[in-house]
Amino acid sequence: MSKNSDPSIGIVIPARLGGVRLPGKVLLDFHGLPMIEHVRRRGLLNSFGVPVIVASGDEDILKVVQNFGGTTIKSERDHSSGMSRTGEAAEKLGFDYYLVLQGDEILSLPRHIDQMISRIRSHGVTTAINATTPLDDEAELTDVSIVKCLLDCEQRILSMFRNSPLISTKSIQIDLVKKVSGLFAFSKQGLKSVLQSKPQPIETNESIEQMRILELGYQLDSILLDKNLASINLPRDVKLVEESLISDSEQIGILKEILK
Repeated sequence: MSKNSDPSIGIVIPARLGGVRLPGKVLLDFHGLPMIEHVRRRGLLNSFGVPVIVASGDEDILKVVQNFGGTTIKSERDHSSGMSRTGEAAEKLGFDYYLVLQGDEILSLPRHIDQMISRIRSHGVTTAINATTPLDDEAELTDVSIVKCLLDCEQRILSMFRNSPLISTKSIQIDLVKKVSGLFAFSKQGLKSVLQSKPQPIETNESIEQMRILELGYQLDSILLDKNLASINLPRDVKLVEESLISDSEQIGILKEILK
């Protein structure tokens, strides 16, 4: 890891053991490391030396990360989303910008994290910015485990959904609809402002935490990344991730680096 070249930015990984679809998933073992440690080490591979902090209220998660030498911050309140948990961590940390890396993004690419950091360094963040990627397959348009979005001509996110609301053919939709990545960032004030309001109806009923930003009328920018990466939401995703770790040349290289 290089020397921190921008102390105004911090990476926070919010993590919990609870979860309806796959409880305890952040501690699932992959190649001898729990998933949360894979994600943390990938975050640390950023080229800017930006620090990585795991925020959790679960002692088991905190102890695992600490045993690997990681930095943690304990959540003292209950949280329904990673955004909210990051907000509590921000009350104790001194960064101007918070890059949120979800704990189930085990295939996160350090170069994608670098792109987000570079964007923050060059343009700042008004309220929030979310990474997006192309869809790989038409079946993803109706896969409700995948959060998707539409972008406007300025690459701002217009709306988010789990099932495509469009009526055009799927061959057209797959170009219009983007996948929402579990990699997003807030300005310190933007995060505070969004969290001052209670959870909103679409956010709650569709289980899309970033929808609160849009429902409250804040601007949600995006950065389009080049590669759609599987995250772990359901038991079936575990096999997809395992296959990627041993078959994708870029993933193989990163895995070797974090297992050193």
